Amino acid sequence: MHYNVSGHVVEAELAAKPASQPSSTVIAWVEHLPMDAHVLDYGCGRLRYTIPMARIVRRVTAVDSCYQIQRRQAIAGCGRTTIREYATRYLPNVDVVDVADPVWGSHKYDRVLCANVLSSIPCSEERDLVMRRVRGCLSCRGTLLVTTQYRNSYFSSYGQRRGAQWVEDGWLYPHNGHYYFYGLLPPTTLTRLCLSAGLSVLQVWCHDGSAYVIASSRTQSGSSAD
Repeated sequence: MHYNVSGHVVEAELAAKPASQPSSTVIAWVEHLPMDAHVLDYGCGRLRYTIPMARIVRRVTAVDSCYQIQRRQAIAGCGRTTIREYATRYLPNVDVVDVADPVWGSHKYDRVLCANVLSSIPCSEERDLVMRRVRGCLSCRGTLLVTTQYRNSYFSSYGQRRGAQWVEDGWLYPHNGHYYFYGLLPPTTLTRLCLSAGLSVLQVWCHDGSAYVIASSRTQSGSSAD
C-alpha cells in the first residue's frame, strides 16, 4: 500500500522481507495449521509465509496491494517475476487477491495471518481499519495470529538519517529515492488493536524482539505472556 505522510509517499511494499527470512515462531504456527483449513495471509508481501502455508493447508488466499502483486521482483529464488505469476506456476492452491478487491473480504477463513503488516502502516486509523476487516472475515471458530517487532537495536539509527521524521510510533525516512516507515509496536499496542476491533485476545507473548497475539472473534478472552 501507499501512504501519503507529511507530503511524502511511503511505499510499504518495499519493506517486505524475502521468503528466505521467515520467523521461526511464525513457521511453528504454520506447521500446526489444520490440513483442511482455508487461510488468509493478509499482507502476503513476497510470499514469505504463503509458500510454507500452501504446502500444508487446503487453500490460501494471499492478499496485498496491487503495487505488490504487480511489480516484478525476486521471489523465492526464482528471479524477477510477479506474485501472481509465481502463484499460478508453483502454488495451485493459492489465490492472489488485490486488497482493494472486495472478494477476499466476503469469505470466512479458518485462520488469518497478519505478519509485520501493522508496523509498516504510518497511520493509526488505517491500522484500526485493517484489524476490523480481518475480524470481519474470521469464521466463528477461526483464529488470527498478528505479529510485529517491538524491539530493534538499530531502531534509533533510522532517526539519524538525513530527512528522518518521527511519525506516530516510528520513523519516516528516505532511502535510495524512496520513503520508508518503520514502527515498533509493543504487545500492549497489538492487544489494544485487537480489542478495539472486537476480537477476543487468547494469547500474548514476546520472543526475540517480536510481539505475538492470537485472537478470535469469539466472546471469550484470556492471555499469557513469556
